[in-house]
Amino acid sequence: MALNIGVDSYVTLEEAENLISNNHLSTSELRVKWDELDNSDKEVLLRTSCRDINNLKFNGRRAKVGQLLEFPRVLQFPVGYGYRLFIGQFQDNGLIDGEGADDGGLQAAKEAQVENAIYHAFVDDDVNTQLGINIKGITSKKAGPIAETYNINNKYNNNALRGIYTDKVYTILNAWICDRNK
Repeated sequence: MALNIGVDSYVTLEEAENLISNNHLSTSELRVKWDELDNSDKEVLLRTSCRDINNLKFNGRRAKVGQLLEFPRVLQFPVGYGYRLFIGQFQDNGLIDGEGADDGGLQAAKEAQVENAIYHAFVDDDVNTQLGINIKGITSKKAGPIAETYNINNKYNNNALRGIYTDKVYTILNAWICDRNK
C-alpha cells in the first residue's frame, strides 16, 4: 500500500530515499540496513514513524481545518481579545524572507519522520528485547534471593514508549515541540 501524503506520511518513499542519501554516508550502518529493506517494509516504517511523531505535543495549531497530520502548523499566542501570529526569531532577525518562507515546520516534520524511520529500521531483535526490558523499567536484577529494581521515569523509557528511536527527532522538531517530558 503506497504512502498517502497528508494522511499517513509527510514524505513519499522517493523523498525519504533522497533525504537519507543526502544525510547519511553510504557506508553508515543505518543506511546499509535501510537499503537492505524492500519498499513495502520502508513504507511501513515511514507510516509508523509518522504516527509516532504525530503523537508528540506541539506548539501552535494545525494550519488548516480538517488537516489530518500535525504539520504544517501555525504558531499563535493570545494578545488581548485576539491572536497574534508568531513570526519566529529567524524572520524577526531578517535571516529569512517573511513572505512565504515559513512552511509551518513541514520540512522539519519530513526530516524527523525519515530519521526516526531509519533508526527504527536499524533496531534489531536484540535491541527490541532490551527496549522491552527498559520499557518495563527493570534497571537491575539479582539472582538470589530474587530482586528487581524498576525505573519507569528515565528519558529512554519515555522515548521508547513514544516510538521515538533517536534524540535527533527532538532536535529537528525543537522549535515546534511543547514539552518533551510530558
